[in-house]
Amino acid sequence: MCGQTTATVSGSVTDPSGAGVGGARVLLKNTLTGFEQSAETRADGSFQLSSIPLRTYELSVRAAGFQIHEQAITFSNAAAQVVAIRLQLLTAETSTTVSAFETLSLVTPEDTGTRAQINQKEIERLALSVGNRGLEAVVQTFPGFAQNANGSIHPRGAHTQMSFIIDGMPITDQLTGAFANAVDPNIVQNVEIFTGNIPAEYGAKIAAVINVNTKSGLGTDRKFSGSTAVSAAGYDTLGQVTQFAGKNNRFGYSGLVNTMKSNRYLDSVSLDNLHNGGNSTRGFLRLDYQASDRDIFRVNFLTGRSPFQLASLRSQHANGMNQRQELGDFSTAFNWVRTLDASSTYEMNYSVRTSTSKLLPSVGDTPVTASQERRLTTVALTHRYATVRGRHNIRGGIDLQRIPLREQFTFGITDGAFNDPSSEEYLPTLMPFDLSRGGRLFGFEERGTGSFYTGHVQDS
Repeated sequence: MCGQTTATVSGSVTDPSGAGVGGARVLLKNTLTGFEQSAETRADGSFQLSSIPLRTYELSVRAAGFQIHEQAITFSNAAAQVVAIRLQLLTAETSTTVSAFETLSLVTPEDTGTRAQINQKEIERLALSVGNRGLEAVVQTFPGFAQNANGSIHPRGAHTQMSFIIDGMPITDQLTGAFANAVDPNIVQNVEIFTGNIPAEYGAKIAAVINVNTKSGLGTDRKFSGSTAVSAAGYDTLGQVTQFAGKNNRFGYSGLVNTMKSNRYLDSVSLDNLHNGGNSTRGFLRLDYQASDRDIFRVNFLTGRSPFQLASLRSQHANGMNQRQELGDFSTAFNWVRTLDASSTYEMNYSVRTSTSKLLPSVGDTPVTASQERRLTTVALTHRYATVRGRHNIRGGIDLQRIPLREQFTFGITDGAFNDPSSEEYLPTLMPFDLSRGGRLFGFEERGTGSFYTGHVQDS
């Protein structure tokens, strides 16, 4: 269901004598996807760029008094690449760019499927809706995606064939609206969307796979940096986003806290917008540790909580209907990437995610009353091996998942006209649960544990 889709490049920048060049600007970019990442060399000329999606990039180095150096660099797997760059002096008679590649094509010929990418800077420029919107609002901007009235996303007309992969952790919940807490787009470094000829490593979802790489502190040059943004909008909507990140030698961290309240939390079916308030809290923390030139460890924590009202019609509001829903989730994941040799890597990812949902009834519920409590846990363990042998890019792995689930709900009719025996649409099977005629609540409670095991081998 998931795979490592980012890589790291490090190296040194020296002058013609071999001495390190400090303060040089190293830029890695891909014109097709818009991805761009830069770093400044240290005093000894060393640099490192991390969390790079697997593609071909243009690497350029600029320093005062030296000619510009440019070269192409391709990442086929997560193996860390090391480059040594020697700059040439810029004389008064020369104005030269040393280029080791031709201009990269805007078409990627090695891609055999339908996929698209969007990065952090492009997400920041999107005009996203306020309220409870998350990463799904970004996904909807791509062709082939549509959202219905209850918030569900349908890729290419499918109903349930979509999954999110967040730093290797599989999530198959509907991360929208009243279903589950959305992923905050502020934690995203890069999003890759597969909608056709989906690679074998992503498993059973055939409509769309949303592969998310989150921000890493290893990509910063400071021990601590942060920002806080406060926003306000109509319907008494208030929000704040606090982000922080930093790096200390081989250790990096990145985190976020996002809080929001609004009196138009869901897309109400009524223009009156009655009983539609809510708030949400989201938290994220990523810790990276580069133990050696061959080993990188990562730990992720992701959590969210959303209590909100369920929007009412005029008749329900007049009757005092006060239904509420509460969503919660907590996820943690551990990742280890080992570079076996210059062209081979091994990756292990272990994750646990638990999501909960509660529907709280009220005295004034009409025409029906209902309650629900659901708890879903996904425990996943994946192993991956990737190697490049000549023209062959070989990837293989196994996925093991255990999915404990517990759910209970009740249901009852409170309006005598809803299932009137004199009506042509009367259903006798609902009579025992008609509270207006002395019936009782229908009750359901069940629990179980599912298992999911897959394996794959792919050569591209």
